[in-house]
Amino acid sequence: MATRDRANDSRPVIDGFRDDIETVEEECVSFIRSAVDDAGVQEVVVALSGGIDSTTAATLAVEALGRRSVNGLVLPSETSDESNIDDAQRAAFDLGIDFRTVDIQPVVDTLAETMSSDHWFERAVADGGPASVHSEDTTNPNGEYRRAVGNATARARMMATYFEANLHDRLVLGTGNRTELALGYFTKYGDGGVDILPLGDLYKTEVRRLAEHLDVPERIIDKQPTAGLWDGQTDTDELGASYGTIDAILRKLFDEGCSVAQTAAELGVEEDLVVRFAEMYRDAAHKRATPPTPDTYVS
Repeated sequence: MATRDRANDSRPVIDGFRDDIETVEEECVSFIRSAVDDAGVQEVVVALSGGIDSTTAATLAVEALGRRSVNGLVLPSETSDESNIDDAQRAAFDLGIDFRTVDIQPVVDTLAETMSSDHWFERAVADGGPASVHSEDTTNPNGEYRRAVGNATARARMMATYFEANLHDRLVLGTGNRTELALGYFTKYGDGGVDILPLGDLYKTEVRRLAEHLDVPERIIDKQPTAGLWDGQTDTDELGASYGTIDAILRKLFDEGCSVAQTAAELGVEEDLVVRFAEMYRDAAHKRATPPTPDTYVS
């Protein structure tokens, strides 16, 4: 994720945000058109979650390509909230784009059942393999099993989206934003597995401003953000702060080059919170990069 040189950035900013929202819209639309043209295709497919990011990305794609060139996929699992599914479908209807609703739970169930079958565990033990994963983990709602299944759910969505794209020669339009990319708050090769990211330079709070400008429905803008990977999951609970606080910290640290202490003092937050997000950024470097090769480590 590139940081901006504020001294050389002439774009107007209010409270850390660009205020030329029409220009932001034009840049995103132009990016989508150019990426599609460069790829030699004419259409995109986007996974619609009923949230602000996917709805905003789909809205920009319709503006860039026309509604007939944008295709939606609603991909519920057993942990999906019915209201989010409804919002995703309504967004597709409102935009006038073709869409399909495909239940991915059977894919996730098959993988989980295969990987945690008695035969698999017996063979792992017989082969002397690691026994760090135990069958009782499947009943532990806070264990690694839950996270593994959650990530498998995101990767099942990715597979379904690329299956659709491959069938019809389309690009996969991603919905991730700059905040998620910075913190690694996405599943590697899951929702991070896309072809283009039109919102990738915008913090979550900037996406909200853009969504308001694009007249995305208030019910979508105002809902609690969630990846929907397990029951009761919310972004705020998992990250430990609101996006307003997180974005302010990230802007201070990486756009303005402030120290941890200076960031905490200027924003009136605890240094431990700033350290938390600085460490998340550092630890997520592997998610933002292509896999390393031996030459990567040659000095």
